[in-house]
Amino acid sequence: MITYTIDELKKIFPSFGLPLLKELSEEATFMDVEKGDVVSQPSSYVRNGMMLVSGLLKVYRMGEGGENFFVYYLNAGEVCSMSVSCGLYDRQFNVKAIAEEDSTLISVAPEYLRKWMTTYPEWVEYIISSYRLRFEKLLDVLDQVSFFKLDERLVHYLQKRREKSDDRFVISASHQEIANDLNSTREVISRLLKTMENEGVLETGRGKITLLAQFDEAYG
Repeated sequence: MITYTIDELKKIFPSFGLPLLKELSEEATFMDVEKGDVVSQPSSYVRNGMMLVSGLLKVYRMGEGGENFFVYYLNAGEVCSMSVSCGLYDRQFNVKAIAEEDSTLISVAPEYLRKWMTTYPEWVEYIISSYRLRFEKLLDVLDQVSFFKLDERLVHYLQKRREKSDDRFVISASHQEIANDLNSTREVISRLLKTMENEGVLETGRGKITLLAQFDEAYG
């Protein structure tokens, strides 16, 4: 069984007091997931709140036709607001979450989600801050879709992906994955990337994109 000491949890959740950290370490379930694992599926019922201890999750909204639309990343120290809502009210989880890298999750049962809301002010602030962050991220996505052309959204996407990459210049992503994330088609994304490659700002390869120094000069 995966365990974390209170001192380790304090570094990840610095706003939590000792009593909450103690309950978190004793009552929550810790789970390891590997890169590429599907953590949750659309239309599944989620009863537990999910928090991320380490790693990175990618959260998608699913369309009626089964298409994926990238919404936001879940970073270490953050809670999945949708899972908390579903856990509290036994609702369907209408998003898909995939591990972008090897990750560790905390699963919190509904009785503790409710108890902590009435016991620990720092937990309430943590949850409210999470909802505020998700709302801001959703507004950012809405702005991108509403006010920017696809080529501009692609540049913004590449800039965001490099922030999550260990290598500042290499982004591990297929053209199809990018198309899914931007709610476009592989053919359109491939054409835009080819244009950028001809402009000398990046190089495309199988499953990866290399950003050149000219990328920052053009879009920095």
